[in-house]
Amino acid sequence: MKTFEATVTSKGQVTIPAKLRSALGLKSGDKLVFRRSEEGRVEVEALSASLGDLIGIVSQAPTTVDGDQIARWIEQSRTARWRSGRP
Repeated sequence: MKTFEATVTSKGQVTIPAKLRSALGLKSGDKLVFRRSEEGRVEVEALSASLGDLIGIVSQAPTTVDGDQIARWIEQSRTARWRSGRP
């Protein structure tokens, strides 16, 4: 098991080490879920976007779609979720 160390600031903030962010595929605006067991063990899970999060993000369906357009829609969805405070 790999371990990663971080320091908690006076505001309760933590910088996630770059190697861990990369391993989890985290980007700015992504959400994490923290779960604490009765034994005190903490698990951290990266939330991933679902197709349901993309509903309504496309205002007009184009006749063709490329990977760049899909990536932009996903980023718009992540930004909207982050701003709304939804996981």
